[in-house]
Amino acid sequence: MILEMIKLYSSNGLNMDDYDKYLGKALSIEQLDKHSEVLVEAYQKANPTMSTEQAEDIVMGLELPKDCL
Repeated sequence: MILEMIKLYSSNGLNMDDYDKYLGKALSIEQLDKHSEVLVEAYQKANPTMSTEQAEDIVMGLELPKDCL
């Protein structure tokens, strides 16, 4: 999953340094959407049998651990 995420972030012009900002919802709506789309794609590439809905559910549940806020 991590390798797919790195590849897709790079090919979509996203910065891995912004991942924490994504998890903390500290990006613009447009950037949050773009990160979400890339993460859904990464989950599906890493898990080919995963449906779009399953990947979206996982991505929607991502957040920073409470002690990092």
